[in-house]
Amino acid sequence: MSARVTEAVIEELNQLRDSGRGQAAAAVARVVQALDQGAEVDATPVNIPVPDAPPGRRYLAAIPRDDPSAPVVIYRKLGSGGHDYRVVTLFDRDKYYMYQQAERQGLLDDPAVDQVIRAVAADAISHR
Repeated sequence: MSARVTEAVIEELNQLRDSGRGQAAAAVARVVQALDQGAEVDATPVNIPVPDAPPGRRYLAAIPRDDPSAPVVIYRKLGSGGHDYRVVTLFDRDKYYMYQQAERQGLLDDPAVDQVIRAVAADAISHR
């Protein structure tokens, strides 16, 4: 069991702490710690475009429940089984909810809308 965290996520956690959002950073850290310990994490499969990821890669989204301002933790399983994970990014919670709503409403089925929403999602991921 292990949870690996990308450099980008570590930088973002530091930015959260440095900007006075230590509680949000701690909430994210608790999700990562739960993954690392093999504890069950309430997560939802998500089709969010992660920069530089190959097409079809599957991700999970975990929303820290103990701080409503904490970003959503986006991670994936490593390998075909087991409890090894890579936390790849943190996603602004409000933008995540907008993305989810668009997905549920079928808006992502329209290629033009999908392209715009994916661009917004990619921007939310890369400019946290």
